[in-house]
Amino acid sequence: MTYGLIILLLGVLIIVHELGHFLAARWGGMPVARFSIGFGPRLWSRKYRETEFVLRLFPIGGYVLPAIEDEAEFIAIPLQSGWSISSVVRRRILCLRFRCLLCSIIGLTAERRISSSLRRCSRRAVLYGR
Repeated sequence: MTYGLIILLLGVLIIVHELGHFLAARWGGMPVARFSIGFGPRLWSRKYRETEFVLRLFPIGGYVLPAIEDEAEFIAIPLQSGWSISSVVRRRILCLRFRCLLCSIIGLTAERRISSSLRRCSRRAVLYGR
């Protein structure tokens, strides 16, 4: 049961992660040919607008395939209205700041857990001579 729960949670994380790639591509005006979750044989597939959505047997991965053949096609994609180099840079800086904050919070939480478990281990070593 534990392994099944781990695979299920990993699958949910992968779906959310790949959905982020998909939405970023769509909002940026980039056409997406395929949004696929999992690896292995295809279990389910639907085409909606220009994107094919695919679910595969093993939910431990995924990918978003842009519908672009070469670099010239990518460069030819017009920027959406309201997008400029400065707004992209500002958004990137904001994402980096948020990531630093998130890593700090997670790191502090993990550090507390590690230090408390080390204290318990050292107490045991003193008490039991291990």
